[in-house]
Amino acid sequence: MAVGGGRSIKRKKPKRRVVKGRSPKRAPKRSAMAPKAEIPISAYSDLEDILAERLGKKPEFAGISRKALLLTDVLYTSTHQIRDFAYSTAVALGRQIYAESDKSVGAVLNAIEASGLGGVLYYPFDDMAIITAKPLEPHLNIGSMVHVYEAGILAGYMTAATGSNIICYETHCVHNGSAICQFVLRQERRQLRRYRYEIPESEVLIDRLVKVVMASSGGGRASGEYYLAHMLPIINKGTVENASAAMHVAGMEFGRRIAALNHTTLEMIKDAFGADRIIVRWKKDIPERIDVHYPQISSRSEVMLLSKRFITGVLLSRYGKDISISTTEQHGNNYILNISLKRK
Repeated sequence: MAVGGGRSIKRKKPKRRVVKGRSPKRAPKRSAMAPKAEIPISAYSDLEDILAERLGKKPEFAGISRKALLLTDVLYTSTHQIRDFAYSTAVALGRQIYAESDKSVGAVLNAIEASGLGGVLYYPFDDMAIITAKPLEPHLNIGSMVHVYEAGILAGYMTAATGSNIICYETHCVHNGSAICQFVLRQERRQLRRYRYEIPESEVLIDRLVKVVMASSGGGRASGEYYLAHMLPIINKGTVENASAAMHVAGMEFGRRIAALNHTTLEMIKDAFGADRIIVRWKKDIPERIDVHYPQISSRSEVMLLSKRFITGVLLSRYGKDISISTTEQHGNNYILNISLKRK
């Protein structure tokens, strides 16, 4: 896919003259040349179209922890407004997946499998359908059903496939103590109703976010494409302000609960925000500089904002008024968030 305008003109190479008895000058080996920069899909303007086309196929897993998905799943149930925006964004994506796919039920099941949910089964009935799935690895029970986004994808795909207004909601969830996640699809002639997803009190929301970050297991892996698709409500800025504020408060609470900021707790943060690695430069007992490296698939400033607000919350909680914090971002094929601390 071409990015940007213009076209390249092929120029004829001049013939090289070879004098008998002498070897012609050789071009430098390709390995010694600078590699061509690869443009990540997160940088394309038609991001939704690219994701829709890829998610309808059998997923290829890039090692993004499902803990990163669960963290945003919890955010998407924090208010009615955020939940409805996340659901409608997913419905639009589900429609696009149908348009780019082979139009079979298997295409939307591929999209759900890309989220890291396994054993996805489809049960059609006369007036409804049921889809069941469960994580491939141990999962965290946070006492709530959370799969608003997956329900939206299913609803959008089936709406496009049937030509009727199909809604989808979760009736059982592994994160609420059930053995499986179960989604019900049915025709809805009225406006979207708010099914079963409770809106938690702010204290409960922060507690759930902190528990997700502190969890030792994320419940498996999701594909990089699905993780980026899952972040579309954040990328499209419909939820980013409220979500980043909640992450800052959750970071401060996380800082109060941990015994120390060390390798173990930094690994928790890395997995929860889908980062590649976190590198820390210590000065005595204070991290003088923290560099958070992100993979290409999630190199978006909107995605980075959530971890920035969380980590600054942790640092303020741990070190209080004794430090000043500054942040910078390095934009390239892979984003790097730089957080610097100085004693006042």
